Amino acid sequence: MAVPPVNEIGSDYIGFRLAAILNDNSVLLQKSIQRLTSGLKLQSAGDNPAGAGISVKLQNQIARVGAASEAVGNVTDYVQSQSDFLDSVSTSLSRMSELATLSSSGTATAANRSAYQVEFSALQLFVSDIGQRSFNNLSLFNAGAMTTIIDENGRTFGLSAISYNSASTAGGLASVYNPSTIDVSTTTASAVAGAAVSVAIGNLSIIQAAISARSEILGYYTANLTNVSDNLTSMNNRIVKTDATLESAEFNRLDLLTQTGTTMIANWNALRTNLLSLFQ
Repeated sequence: MAVPPVNEIGSDYIGFRLAAILNDNSVLLQKSIQRLTSGLKLQSAGDNPAGAGISVKLQNQIARVGAASEAVGNVTDYVQSQSDFLDSVSTSLSRMSELATLSSSGTATAANRSAYQVEFSALQLFVSDIGQRSFNNLSLFNAGAMTTIIDENGRTFGLSAISYNSASTAGGLASVYNPSTIDVSTTTASAVAGAAVSVAIGNLSIIQAAISARSEILGYYTANLTNVSDNLTSMNNRIVKTDATLESAEFNRLDLLTQTGTTMIANWNALRTNLLSLFQ
């Protein structure tokens, strides 16, 4: 190390300069420790004012996307419940059609038809009961039309009313689960019941197709929301989260500089003391 001029030694300019550099590195080292400890790149808005502002907007959008995703998920569960119940109704209608066919046979005895009627009535009661089921206190088949939020900007997706409990032959099932309307107690009644059940099965297939289409579309919306949330979160993380690899390298650099600076100040103070003693 070259010996500085006497006036620099006396004023200790170099010592002050070394101390300032060491202090700056120490401050940076402390911030690096905080970033590594907390995992956050932004310890305060002053670390990156523009980035902090962008992060606030991103976090708000992420929260809205999460809320929309939850709303779509709730409606998806609602639609799935409809589908699950209708699967059991489909099985029941198939059995009712079978019973009507058996009862309309000329070989069926009165005792046979009586047994068929008992089972047919039980299935009617079951199909009727399904039409009154609810999900989260919301009727599955009497709720009418509804809408759900599908994105963070408030766009909606509409679900039309289900005609399950309609007595119309063009849509509902009420015509087959009303005991006063159809039965299989006689050959003639069984033929009428068989025709009515066939129409109901056709109506049910239309309802199931509509519900399946809703479930598929809701699945697409869910996937889109998940992708948007993941991408927004990744963008926000680049602003606020610490890159452990890069920050560890920076920590090692600053730690080395701090240790070296401490040693250099100690060496300088010793050298300065020795040089000043020569002038006394």
